[in-house]
Amino acid sequence: MTLQDFITTDASVLAGKPVVRGTRLAADFLLGLFAAGWTQEQVLASYPQITPEALRAVFAYAAEVTRNEASPLSSAELLQRITIRPEQCGGRPCIRGMRIRVIDVLELLAAGESKEQILEDFPDLEADDIAACLLYAARRLDHPNVAA
Repeated sequence: MTLQDFITTDASVLAGKPVVRGTRLAADFLLGLFAAGWTQEQVLASYPQITPEALRAVFAYAAEVTRNEASPLSSAELLQRITIRPEQCGGRPCIRGMRIRVIDVLELLAAGESKEQILEDFPDLEADDIAACLLYAARRLDHPNVAA
């Protein structure tokens, strides 16, 4: 299955924001839930129309959107944890000046890794770093895509 099997944009649905196919649940909304500390189990229980595969697709979509991102957001909260330096990782967004890119965390989440496993595998990361990655991705996705 491809991302397009799970994520779609349509100007008549939420002004063209990326949503999970067949729902009105925007990718940025779902990422925001995780950034707020929700677990996968809580999201799936609260939104039964969403499957675990669809959630992985949301993370994969966020990873794809941010893959070549090189410009900072203005939110002071994000800038405290997400750093962008031209000389580091090709100017891609990283976590707190380390060489752990936002895309790395998002791709691990998209692959089904839990926050706990990521924190265990990367002892320099903190739970707030993962939340910052998700919030950063949610902010990058929060724009309409208007079909011409």
